[in-house]
Amino acid sequence: MEKQARHRPHREYPDAKRLVLETEIKTCPICGQTLKARRNWHSRKTIQTLNGPLFVAGKTKECVNITCRNYQKRY
Repeated sequence: MEKQARHRPHREYPDAKRLVLETEIKTCPICGQTLKARRNWHSRKTIQTLNGPLFVAGKTKECVNITCRNYQKRY
């Protein structure tokens, strides 16, 4: 009897359609300054749909006003 792998195999879908979503909030609710987009994704995942694989990612923004009480808070 052959030993089975204990984890799921790594799958790649280079041709998967990409859907990157950003937060709809443009300004900080506390100070009103424009929020800055963060470099990295908050979450990312490839999902299977009936139409094929779909890469979904979410991006966040943060307050960059040093005097704001929500400084560096992510939205």
